[in-house]
Amino acid sequence: MIFSSPKGISMNKESLKKYVMAAKGKLPFDKYFYNARLVDVCTERIWENASVGIIDGVIASVCPDFEVKAAEMINCSGMYLAPSFIDAHMHIESSKLNPYAYCQGAVPHGTGCIFYDPMQIVNIAGIEGVKAFGKMLAELPLESYLQLPSFAPDGSGSRDFCSPERLAQIIEYTEACSFGEIDAAMLEDDELLKKLSVALQSGLVINGHCPKMSHDNICAAAAAGLADDHECVSFDELFERLRCGMAVMVRQGTIEPDCKPLIKGVVENGLPTNSLMFCTDDKAPEDIRENGCIDNAVRIAIACGMPPVKAIGMATLNAARHFHIDSVCGSCTPGRKANFILLDDLESVNVRNVYFEGRLAAKDGRLVEEKSFDASDYPCLKNSVILPDGLEAASFLPKLPHNCTGFMAEVIEMPEGGILTLRSQQPIRACGGSAVIDTQTDILPIAVMDRSGKNGGVGFGFIKGLGIKRGAVAASTAQEGNTLAVSGADCGDMLTAVKETAKMGGGAVICIDGKIVARHSYSVGGILSGADIDDEIKYDREFKNALKLTGSENDRLMAVLTVSPCSTIPQIGLTPKGLIDAETGSVIPCIRELFFE
Repeated sequence: MIFSSPKGISMNKESLKKYVMAAKGKLPFDKYFYNARLVDVCTERIWENASVGIIDGVIASVCPDFEVKAAEMINCSGMYLAPSFIDAHMHIESSKLNPYAYCQGAVPHGTGCIFYDPMQIVNIAGIEGVKAFGKMLAELPLESYLQLPSFAPDGSGSRDFCSPERLAQIIEYTEACSFGEIDAAMLEDDELLKKLSVALQSGLVINGHCPKMSHDNICAAAAAGLADDHECVSFDELFERLRCGMAVMVRQGTIEPDCKPLIKGVVENGLPTNSLMFCTDDKAPEDIRENGCIDNAVRIAIACGMPPVKAIGMATLNAARHFHIDSVCGSCTPGRKANFILLDDLESVNVRNVYFEGRLAAKDGRLVEEKSFDASDYPCLKNSVILPDGLEAASFLPKLPHNCTGFMAEVIEMPEGGILTLRSQQPIRACGGSAVIDTQTDILPIAVMDRSGKNGGVGFGFIKGLGIKRGAVAASTAQEGNTLAVSGADCGDMLTAVKETAKMGGGAVICIDGKIVARHSYSVGGILSGADIDDEIKYDREFKNALKLTGSENDRLMAVLTVSPCSTIPQIGLTPKGLIDAETGSVIPCIRELFFE
């Protein structure tokens, strides 16, 4: 949304007068930062011995010519002063961190603004969930703009959270800035086109979701108003979108580290970068702490040969302009918020200090003001795991004729790295009317079930790539639909793990031989930890170590288990309705052919 008044910046007559008077030297600055190397993303230059004057949290002047007076003078000691970084598309829920814990990790790495899509929270708690997230984020030292989810896959396949009839009201209520992420494969759907029409007429930017799309489909996406895409994994895909007029969010996530090949292509082919920006999409807590967020993407871009100021421009001004908030942030220029960072150098992009509205927010990797998160303040995000009625071990396998000796099954395969699934058909043995689980082939049963208490669906299939040899693993954090996913080498252990996950109010559980050997609590909406980031990293490491007890050597086991159900990521997904062809959105049978003696 293009706000009539920039978010958080007072534009009344008295405030404007103060900005003008301070800019002319007729009023003292509140703070004056001097002896800095200013990263000017507007002209792509570095200004030596630069200075910035601030009043009421807003930049009033850059490099003033007059003799400066200020309540506080801050020597930058020759460090680089740059705008705070902007994450153009991300899901806080993917980190499994509550908003405060996410802020603990991201802000010290220079993130000053996020465009967040709370798709999973919407699915759990609807508008109340969005309101709760907004309340949490409003208390934190970073700008946050809502990317309104276009649908909330609630396990039944319903995508009615933002119905065309309600959308205009929801946009006004939530002050959303964009609408997405729109699955370009579904653009012939009349209901979706109605939503797009409402969103476009409301002035929202439309965020795209266009993985593995042909040229004609990208043309259709651009024609329908989709302004950007963050699913590019190759330079050819990036180029295709740019030449169709779409912007590209270069993603550097934990399981989708796409930045290096994309930026290499941009540099080698001399492409302009004005329609390029960075996003993380999905980030794990340990990755945030160790490698950062957008600062990591900037480092990679510089290492690929992109000039540092151009890379920082992608991380700041480009995103701000794309979302029409460049009057608020994105550059260190007069009239913008005093949201900036101090860097040691432009190679390591090591963030020393982070300032939000002129106040020191983080220093040397830590927030200046620590606070605790109290989940009890948000009752809409409690008690969110309700299992379907009549759930039993047999719910996780197909029912077969007693004399069936085997069948040809549709199988979800997860190749190493990335999030794209492969669809294959594999033979599976059967005995006594039941499938035989054979860990030697690494083809295991997987089930995804509704946990909202509304629909009660259980979808099952088979997955290759988890590597579990014994026991089972369950998690209430399956992405997209917030379903509960479980897989393993024993259906009895699968049932026990699922029941324990529900009992603890959400999380992840490992069960072996009927005994619970590890738990990881996600008590906030069944998908987020109530702990701070460092404690969550500790708990996550302990759980990952316990996964080795299953005999799996796949260090991405939890990512595979929780991402593979996504029905919008090619080629195949799993929902409580069953297997889904991600290309068409249609349900496909788990069994293709039965075998008999």
